[in-house]
Amino acid sequence: MRKLHESSFDLAVSFNFPVELRSLSTAYLIQWTKEFACDSVVGRDVCALLQEALDNLGLNVKIQAIFNDTVGVMAACCAKDPECAIGLIVSTGLNCCYSEKATRINRPFAKFAEGGELIINTECGGFGSYGSMDQFLTKYDKMVDESSVAPGKQILEKMVSTLYIGELARLVILEATEKKLLFNGHLPERLAVANSFTSQFLFDIDRDPAHVYVSTEVVLRERFKITCIRKMDMVNIRYICRALVTRSGNVVAAIVACLINRMGRHRTTIGVDGAFFRFSSMFPAILVETVTRLIPYSYTFKLKLIDDGTGKGAAAIIGATKAIVLPAPRFTVFRF
Repeated sequence: MRKLHESSFDLAVSFNFPVELRSLSTAYLIQWTKEFACDSVVGRDVCALLQEALDNLGLNVKIQAIFNDTVGVMAACCAKDPECAIGLIVSTGLNCCYSEKATRINRPFAKFAEGGELIINTECGGFGSYGSMDQFLTKYDKMVDESSVAPGKQILEKMVSTLYIGELARLVILEATEKKLLFNGHLPERLAVANSFTSQFLFDIDRDPAHVYVSTEVVLRERFKITCIRKMDMVNIRYICRALVTRSGNVVAAIVACLINRMGRHRTTIGVDGAFFRFSSMFPAILVETVTRLIPYSYTFKLKLIDDGTGKGAAAIIGATKAIVLPAPRFTVFRF
């Protein structure tokens, strides 16, 4: 332990919130997302704050890079597939990054790319924060938004991500029960509790094959202690869950198709990670089908699931920053 304490380490920080990146290790927090709230940090350099905390602990650790988790997934995917040009995560949050020509970027740092490409973190989960998605929002979306920590922000993320989709399903179930379309009009006590219907329940129900309701029944009986369940209740519950997964797949597909069309690449690999790709049986298929309809026939793409994309991406990023100086850099990964 003493040798470890005396050693020096380079640190790569995965920080999954919107920041203004001024250098590889300088990032000013724009706002919190995913129901986080700590106003004293907004507008400050999160790298400097973390570095100060590390120094106060007497740790010989130096922050060399800060990056978004989507950038980590893309970097990890690029290490295996040079045609990777998009990093996509659909989980607690929603975000993606893509490879953009430096000549299209009107920022001073773009000149350092020397006519090449830079990775752009889109923060697409924040789309709709200024009313551009209002016409597509249901009353359930508005209810979820109004009860969130930051109403009016991260609208697209609130329509899609696992942090909110379970509550969307619960609100639909709640109204259907009030209209006597479910459970003979008797609302189960546990379903009356906000956020009691999690995204994992939704994925479990989604996993059942057609005309089979084993997982649906297990969720309703074991998790919500519902003893009297009609087949029509299970049919309707699964329909609600699948409708939400389908909408999520179509919304994310529109984002991906937009990026593919903008880049103009005939072949694109998309590095992906997140609960929707790991636990939903429908989501990846819906995404592929919809993207295919929205891009030219001459364009092809494929999804590549990246295990521990953040960690492997951190290794790739910090390795690239130190390769010229140190052939075999020692690094540490720190996730938020």
